[in-house]
Amino acid sequence: MTSQQHSYEHFDPQQVQEIADNDEELIKEIITIFLATNPANIADLEAAIAAGDRVQVEFTGHKLIGAFRLIGAEQLALYAEELGQVKDDTAKLTMLQEQIKTGSDKLMEEISEYSARM
Repeated sequence: MTSQQHSYEHFDPQQVQEIADNDEELIKEIITIFLATNPANIADLEAAIAAGDRVQVEFTGHKLIGAFRLIGAEQLALYAEELGQVKDDTAKLTMLQEQIKTGSDKLMEEISEYSARM
């Protein structure tokens, strides 16, 4: 893979390569699934926070933790973990959601760039 030497802010290609045992087809599948599902997960988080639905915030946070860790976005996974620790602090939840959204947008760009270089 030609993109192994490139450095990214959020995306860790080595994490994906390790999980996929350097199987290029599996790497592409992981990336494709992440790119397809992440926007809906982010939208679900935004809607749950706006509705004050703590159960849905925690559920979506757990989905994001797994997805971010799979793709090597550890800082974003830590933000998603914090969602479950914040109880009734709407301002903190909103701040975390904004950090996750901003980081996720950048992550999606990085993954798309990586994918194009494969």
